[in-house]
Amino acid sequence: MWVVVAGNTVIWLRRIVPELGAAGTPEFLEGSGLTTNPIFVQDLAVWLPLAAIAAWWLRQRRPAGYLLVGAYLVMWVTEAVTIASDQWFGNRADPTATIVSGSVVVPFLVLAVVGAVPLLLLLRRLPRPTP
Repeated sequence: MWVVVAGNTVIWLRRIVPELGAAGTPEFLEGSGLTTNPIFVQDLAVWLPLAAIAAWWLRQRRPAGYLLVGAYLVMWVTEAVTIASDQWFGNRADPTATIVSGSVVVPFLVLAVVGAVPLLLLLRRLPRPTP
């Protein structure tokens, strides 16, 4: 969890920080029609900090840690599959669009498979109810 949180934070900040002092529309917003990237805002303000806390709670074996980490892993696997399909369909609909790319389909499908491994391991480690 912490590796994903740190990696995602670094990736977003590498795109944001160079554009802070630039005039005009930041490169990462071109073609989107947006004034800010809501994904950056949500991830950096809410989801990534909560994921880091959830990982800490899991490390302490708190029930909330199991619940939140499990939910995050399901979300990340699902998100990887949906991004892959979104990019595939977007690229098929308009191959000249700059905000979609067919080249990210396979990497996101690989991320989904890689993300499924810790999810399955977590699910196998959950205590089973006694009959």
